[in-house]
Order: sequence, then structure tokens, then C-alpha cells
Amino acid sequence: MAVQEEYSDDVRLLIASLKNPRYATETGNETQGPIVFDGTLQGFPTKFTANENDPHQYGADVWRNAHDGLYGTIGPWVPPPPPAPNPYPPVTKEGPLGPGESLPEMRERLSALEQTVARIEAGNGKGNGSRRRAAP
Repeated sequence: MAVQEEYSDDVRLLIASLKNPRYATETGNETQGPIVFDGTLQGFPTKFTANENDPHQYGADVWRNAHDGLYGTIGPWVPPPPPAPNPYPPVTKEGPLGPGESLPEMRERLSALEQTVARIEAGNGKGNGSRRRAAP
């Protein structure tokens, strides 16, 4: 079935760009399951999923065309790639961990910082119970 004229330009270009059809689920059903394609939408790579019962006519048309072989042989389901590692350090209630730092190491680092702050405050007349009051 050819791309119909009532489709928008974006839809026509997307449909024309579809390739690499494969079943969208691990248990891909050759007669009823959704099919996913690689395509291009407004110049950007995208995935397009077509289904026999798609609410948009063009989705159902693409699904039927795929079963008719218009886009080549429908391949098996391809599992998604594993998630990318988290680039941010884990955060605890005490704060973020440093690179390769364990929670006990971070607590030790925080304790050392607290001791340093206490020494600085003690040297400035703070932290020893004496507080200067502002002049009235």
C-alpha cells in the first residue's frame, strides 16, 4: 500500500524512512504483535512502532505493509541496550561520596572536617561558650 496523500508531510517522510523492521516484544507474534522500525523524523533518528490496531490509520497501514514485505523481512525482537552507568556519585544523608569512596571513608572525612571547623572556631573565640554580643 502506498503512502496516502492525506498524511502530513512529516508522516509521509517518516514512513518513507522506515527500515529494519523487527518484533517489538520478546514474544513477537508473527500475526498480531507490534513491529518496531528505525526511521527519521524531522531529521532526527527515531523508533516507530506499528500495530495492527493502531489508533492512527498510518500505523495500521505500516503494520500491514510490513507483513506484506514492503520493508523487508521482519526480524526477531532485539533487547534494549543496558542502561548507561550513572555519572553522578551516590548521595547519602551525610552528602555525596567521593570517587571510589566507601561510606565509612566518607564518614571519617566528615569527622575530620568537623574537627577542623571546631579548632578554627575555638581559635576565633567561638565554640568555647563565649560569644561576643553586638554593641547596642
